[in-house]
Amino acid sequence: MNNTQDQLSKDRNRTFKVTSEEEGKRLDRLLADRFPDFSRERWKRVIEEGEVKTGKKKVSSSYRPALGETIVCLLPEQQKDCHPQPEQIPLNVLYEDDWIAAIDKPAGMVVHPAHGHSSGTLVNAILHRYEKQLSADRDPVRPGIVHRLDRDTSGVMIVVFDNNVRHAIQRLFRQHEVERIYDTIVWGDFEAPRAVIELPIARSDVNRKKMVVREDGKPAKTRIENIAGNGRITHLRCALVTGRTHQIRVHLAHIGYPVIGDTLYGGRCGGRKETGQLLHASLISFVHPITNEIMAFESPLDDRFKPYLDEIDAASGIRA
Repeated sequence: MNNTQDQLSKDRNRTFKVTSEEEGKRLDRLLADRFPDFSRERWKRVIEEGEVKTGKKKVSSSYRPALGETIVCLLPEQQKDCHPQPEQIPLNVLYEDDWIAAIDKPAGMVVHPAHGHSSGTLVNAILHRYEKQLSADRDPVRPGIVHRLDRDTSGVMIVVFDNNVRHAIQRLFRQHEVERIYDTIVWGDFEAPRAVIELPIARSDVNRKKMVVREDGKPAKTRIENIAGNGRITHLRCALVTGRTHQIRVHLAHIGYPVIGDTLYGGRCGGRKETGQLLHASLISFVHPITNEIMAFESPLDDRFKPYLDEIDAASGIRA
């Protein structure tokens, strides 16, 4: 971090003691009232990212601090909440009804506006295509969004139009009742036919863009199926049991099999064209909150994977 970035980070640090008027308030509401430049939804995300603590203890949005308790927080990077505008951006729609849509997100598309990405996001595209269907009381910053994929992760995402449905699907995520399958290609010879990685994940204290395996992190569990390999690279299929930030990328890198193209976690591209991490959300399945039907949406692997799959095929002649 250079001196300018270090100073900006220091300028965003806030430490204060809870007053009698603030005592017993939900933490997200307390922060929104104390720092009105940022909405409650924005503070929820900051808290989820581990940027708010009481002393050294991380807390949840629903935490209710006591009188005199010390709160340490980092203000969001942007000084005002942004209000994304509709943009005519093509979307690959796999399914839509009156309540939800399934979108096949391409690699390289940011899900919602953030620092450095104020336009061209999935949210901008959603606002253009579905603005009339979206609930009036939607999240102003992330309308329709109930989960996310990293910019360079491709595949299926669910968008919701109704606020009650949004809460219902978020509850399914919290209760681990949403099936999520990802395909990836990693460096190394992953020999086991199946594996389970169950290691806690926390945000790095050194690089805030990274997550790390750490004892004080949140529980995280990933199921792995070995599809095919050639001794140098391996095609894996991963099922998320929990849904922590960067979970698959962190878990695989930690055990020595970084995702190809994932330079943040040590996965180089191997001399081929820069692809971003080779991670694809292949399937998402859940019970529809309104119709009670079992919904399952699938997306085929995109062209980024082809050279590596061809290399595996050339060696083994097998691809699932």
